[in-house]
Amino acid sequence: MTVTCAVISALIGLFGFTIGLLVSDLRFRRIFAAAEERRQAREDFLRKIADSERDLLLARIERVSADAAVERKELYSRIQAYDPNVGDYTAPSYTAPPSRPGEEKQQPRSFTEEDLGEMGLVVQADEMIRDTRNDALFETFEDWRAWQADLKKKHLPENVHPAAVQELGWEQAVTLAKQQAAEKKAAAKS
Repeated sequence: MTVTCAVISALIGLFGFTIGLLVSDLRFRRIFAAAEERRQAREDFLRKIADSERDLLLARIERVSADAAVERKELYSRIQAYDPNVGDYTAPSYTAPPSRPGEEKQQPRSFTEEDLGEMGLVVQADEMIRDTRNDALFETFEDWRAWQADLKKKHLPENVHPAAVQELGWEQAVTLAKQQAAEKKAAAKS
């Protein structure tokens, strides 16, 4: 009888210990779930704050660039008022600056078709240079080189089109170039 009482009390103790483990496991799971919910809510809150700050900065940048464009046009119209020979306002171009007085002028370097082909350039029948990566046209090789230097300086992809930059601005032109590259890649895969 003492053996059966000992076995029964051991089984009752084991059963109680198992129930205690299950209850504590449920309790810890509830605590961890609540902590995970709080962490997720904090991440969502921080993400919303970051998104709203980004949207505010983008809106501010757009406002400043629009204000700058209006100011440039106003300044140009004031210049025209004093000098009617200036002509109409044109947006700034992306060409290399002219050489300074007294600066040694170098003759434009001549390239073979193979050299131009290695750089992704084609000389058209009208003597314009076409960049095959983005179908942009340049009057001279130096114009193309200045454009490439500008892209490298800003760490932008090579397929950004200069006309898109003039129309849309740098950020939207880069986004457009990335979309076009993704479309070409998807078309090549299919």
